[in-house]
Amino acid sequence: MGVINKLNFIKEALINAPPLINIRKHEFNKYFETAENVNLFRGVYDSYQEALSHSPSTKVIGYDNKVAADMYKDRIGRINTYDYPVLFWLEKILHNDNNSLFDFGGHIGLSYYSFVQYLSIKSITWKVYDLDEVVNAGIEFAKNHDESHRLSFTKHLSDAESHDIFFASGSLQYLEGNLSDVLSELSSFPKHIIVNMLPAYDGASFYTVQNIGTAYCPYQVFNNDIFINSILDKGYKLLDEWRNDDKSCYIAFEEEHSLDHYKGYIFEQI
Repeated sequence: MGVINKLNFIKEALINAPPLINIRKHEFNKYFETAENVNLFRGVYDSYQEALSHSPSTKVIGYDNKVAADMYKDRIGRINTYDYPVLFWLEKILHNDNNSLFDFGGHIGLSYYSFVQYLSIKSITWKVYDLDEVVNAGIEFAKNHDESHRLSFTKHLSDAESHDIFFASGSLQYLEGNLSDVLSELSSFPKHIIVNMLPAYDGASFYTVQNIGTAYCPYQVFNNDIFINSILDKGYKLLDEWRNDDKSCYIAFEEEHSLDHYKGYIFEQI
């Protein structure tokens, strides 16, 4: 081992020595419980309720509040790298007749405003399903931007039954259950399911706590194979899956549970 490698080894050993780790954890916890305009994760838990019980009391829980509903407006109309696989598949499965898409947890219509400007098929009707405060904000925003004729909102999951495409981008991780549980509540299934920005990896599923800046959220990380198989069991086949390499989930002091990329999938009903 060279001199530089020895020095790096000693430095790493000192940083990870138990007394220093405890100090670092203490300082991180203080920061986690007060930080704003951040995206932080803390803890590994077996259940949603356990993660919820370990959420600090210094902020509200979840997105069902006006402050969280007003987030992300700077993303309106912007395409990110992780959006392109979704755009590719929408172009392939949309047809010239009237198409309908159910956007599960679509906030105020973020994907709608970003995607429709690039889709060649313009006859698509887009319905967003989300929490009360978010839906209210989305309706108002669409009305002010003259988009109410194509973009609508609902608080009723059953509305998904009348749509051709079920789309969930960055939303399933906030569920206590999983997508197969959502599908089980429907009397009929959509032809296609597109999932994007899902934290999924090869290890065991778990929950963590996310600080989104304005609130805390229990946050689920999925086992990739279990997630896929749960949808296949509902009568679908997997058409494609992809990596979202510009998305990551770093959980403080939990390197083995941290993700350096997210996943995306498209399923088609058999």
